[in-house]
Amino acid sequence: MRRDRSRYFSLRLSAEILKRDNFTCIYCGKHATLIDHIIPWELGGKTIKDNGVSCCKSCNKLKENDTLGNYLTKGMKYIARLKGIDQTC
Repeated sequence: MRRDRSRYFSLRLSAEILKRDNFTCIYCGKHATLIDHIIPWELGGKTIKDNGVSCCKSCNKLKENDTLGNYLTKGMKYIARLKGIDQTC
């Protein structure tokens, strides 16, 4: 099976994004080594600088093909559940 190269950030573009984001995961604040599509490639997101963000391996795996909004919403609900915050309102 042939991999579509248009979905992968080039080394040059990855380095620019990591530097722009100060090598910090935008999701959790840890050290970032990967680039994630804000709008997933599978949902039509382009492999361009404005659609890429720095992220750590854990967050990249957790986000998978979710949009940024869906991922953050799920994360906030998960945190609220852990803290016992009522989400009925």
